[in-house]
Amino acid sequence: MTEQGLLDAAVAPHDAEVATSQPVSLFGIRSTVKLTALRTYPQDILPVVASALQRLRVPPAGPPFCVLRPRGDGQFDVLAAYPTKRRPRIGQPFTTNRLSGGLVVRTLHHGPWTTLLNTYDQLSEWLTVHHIKQVSLMWEEYLVGPDTTADPTMWQTRIVVPLPGGRSGRR
Repeated sequence: MTEQGLLDAAVAPHDAEVATSQPVSLFGIRSTVKLTALRTYPQDILPVVASALQRLRVPPAGPPFCVLRPRGDGQFDVLAAYPTKRRPRIGQPFTTNRLSGGLVVRTLHHGPWTTLLNTYDQLSEWLTVHHIKQVSLMWEEYLVGPDTTADPTMWQTRIVVPLPGGRSGRR
């Protein structure tokens, strides 16, 4: 379905929107994470990534990300990362990656990460209505999080899912 076709469709629960994402280079740590640990993983790992960037004198080019790739065993391959304008060269456990950009659907979650599943459920409804059955990659952008405010009710997380044929994904 084209971007215009998705925009014309009358169903967009809870502010889901179709947009074009820009390419982004990421620097972070990749791990396999159980579903039950997903909500605490970013809070545990992103400070380590931020510290490494500071030591390398590479400023983040935006808010932190978690790129999530579901696995068949109920776990996720997760890259907890910051966008950067250049790719720092450093060894394990750090890695670089690039999201190529393209057509995505995204929605904004307000509140603590413990309630993210509600927003994922609403986004899943949108995907189902638009006959998008398999999601092989998604990411969360932590626009306002614990690095900005200690009050979880103020946190804002953008959830992004690349649309089939929209080119967005890892390179």
